[in-house]
Amino acid sequence: MLPCDLSLVWAFAPITVSYMRVGWSSLYNRRMEHWYTFLYKTILHELPSYTCSLLTPKADTSRNLRYHGHIMYEIPRTRSVFGKRAFNVFAPTSWSDLQGHLKLKRCISSNDFKSRIKEYLFNVCTRF
Repeated sequence: MLPCDLSLVWAFAPITVSYMRVGWSSLYNRRMEHWYTFLYKTILHELPSYTCSLLTPKADTSRNLRYHGHIMYEIPRTRSVFGKRAFNVFAPTSWSDLQGHLKLKRCISSNDFKSRIKEYLFNVCTRF
């Protein structure tokens, strides 16, 4: 049984409003949650080795930088828009953006990561 009457959703309502009425997260949130989960499984080496080999851990520096001790990856330089869409560039870039909020210093379980991602995406999308 759905938590609300779907007959009340009018035909031209934005789909996100319809999702909110039935208690679902938006398509964007679900896609981002899936992407970050895929990325985290790559970091944990739970996916095939060819996927895991595309990420290069960032070398520790002797300097005490802002993200010192956090799980970070090298971002290869590219010159084209297509190059920025490649997994080996987009994955470390999105991971760096996520690390700015989660600040993971060690690996946690997949379930804990999923709950933190849901919380992060909920907080980001409900801010005005």
